[in-house]
Amino acid sequence: MTFFERAATMRRRNPQPSEGEGVAKRAVYPGMFDPLHNGHVDVIQRSLAIFDEVIVAVVANPSKAPLFTVEQRLEMIDEATRTSA
Repeated sequence: MTFFERAATMRRRNPQPSEGEGVAKRAVYPGMFDPLHNGHVDVIQRSLAIFDEVIVAVVANPSKAPLFTVEQRLEMIDEATRTSA
């Protein structure tokens, strides 16, 4: 099993490199997100104002018993950020 099980990617509405930049600015936000809460969503929304792309990486930790599966957590992230991206 990989450490980062799956990732959800959020992009700005117009995913082009920032002005004066030749390369898009990307950020990776790793976490368990079990459960996803408003603080997580706030960080994602604020990050999208700074970066061109935010990759939300859902961590699978075999030593913990999560409340939700990785698929359920990704679905929650997609639903919560649908209007943000």
